[in-house]
Amino acid sequence: IDKLISSNDKDGSKKIDFHEFLEIMLIKMSEKDSAEEIEKAFRLFDENDTGNITLENLQHVAEELDLLFGGRNERKKDEAELFRYDKDKLTVEELKEMIQEANAYKDDGKCLKVSRQEFFNIMNKDS
Repeated sequence: IDKLISSNDKDGSKKIDFHEFLEIMLIKMSEKDSAEEIEKAFRLFDENDTGNITLENLQHVAEELDLLFGGRNERKKDEAELFRYDKDKLTVEELKEMIQEANAYKDDGKCLKVSRQEFFNIMNKDS
């Protein structure tokens, strides 16, 4: 509590007024909501509840959202259309690159999963 007060005490009184209290609560509530929202998003990807997002998980989500080039929805098109690359769709190779870039441990470069912590780090990078 002392740390919160000292970091938000704008007038140096070592006390916070109601306005400062509201600012602290707004910040703390948005942090909690953000963490909960990130956790929900992680669980949408981690369908098997393994604690990791795998290439297969990412492919499945991309297919469901019709964002995977050559995915299930692409296969329904005629062959001539299939070979035309849609710049708005992702290839499996691009999904692999995304996972490898997110992998903080950079083990042998073949790790095709993103941990919960790595996902949280990525999602909080810009906030």
